[in-house]
Amino acid sequence: MSGLHIVGNQIQNGAGAPVQLIGVNRSSAEYMCTSNSGTVFDGPADQGEVNAMKTWNIHAVRVVLNEDCWLGINGASPSGPAYQDAVAAYVNLLTSNNIAAIINLHFNAPGNTLATGQQVMADRDHSPAFWQSVANRFKGNSSVLFEPYNEPHPDGGNNSTSAWSCWRDGGDCGGAGFTVAGMQEMVNAIRSTGARNPIVLTGNNWGSQLDQWLQFKPNDPLNQLAAGWHSYGDGLDCQNEACWNSTLANVLQQVPIVATEIGEFDCNHAYIDRVMTFLDQHFQGY
Repeated sequence: MSGLHIVGNQIQNGAGAPVQLIGVNRSSAEYMCTSNSGTVFDGPADQGEVNAMKTWNIHAVRVVLNEDCWLGINGASPSGPAYQDAVAAYVNLLTSNNIAAIINLHFNAPGNTLATGQQVMADRDHSPAFWQSVANRFKGNSSVLFEPYNEPHPDGGNNSTSAWSCWRDGGDCGGAGFTVAGMQEMVNAIRSTGARNPIVLTGNNWGSQLDQWLQFKPNDPLNQLAAGWHSYGDGLDCQNEACWNSTLANVLQQVPIVATEIGEFDCNHAYIDRVMTFLDQHFQGY
């Protein structure tokens, strides 16, 4: 899980072998730092936790973050260097155990508003600065991938051109009520640091929609972009094999897909079994 890079529709390691990112989401660094808890992670975030993960054959962990806490703004605590060092220690622990880390911007807010939830999209006030700082911190770790925003959902109609334009280019769009940072400017912020890490760009409509992902794919001078997909069987987009074998298969002709969130809401696994079967058949991550 080191030397990670993208070739065609595969994520490969430094030896050129394809890798499948099978893993979990590690929540809490997005909210503990804004809840007067005095801590960054809920739970140990230590070698014992990693040992438990390894018994589940986990090869990747998505580490979800809060931009205010990382940047040390808007009264978040712990924040700034204390938060950054705690996150870095956890990421380094994961990657030293041969587990890839996907760093994700989860909670954000514009201006002087404390980030306590996710928005329509990233904000131009802080998100590019967040990614420039994060990329600088982790650009030397080739087991790290970056995921610029969790679940984009700008207004504009189902799979509309305006929603996808907002997704890529940002601006005063999408019903956000603030100036949006588009995926292109966050890719630019990451690459401006010299970071070569793969970048996972999650699709529209809460991550469920990839129909126009290729059409609005941002420019990356390193050509190291993957499509992020979320699927819960909850009535959003692309939730059956017909769509997977058309829309997702079309995306897979050019780039990898990493399903950074999957699930279902009935305490069962019939839906995600189908999702995992499709992704396993195409050697894609979830």
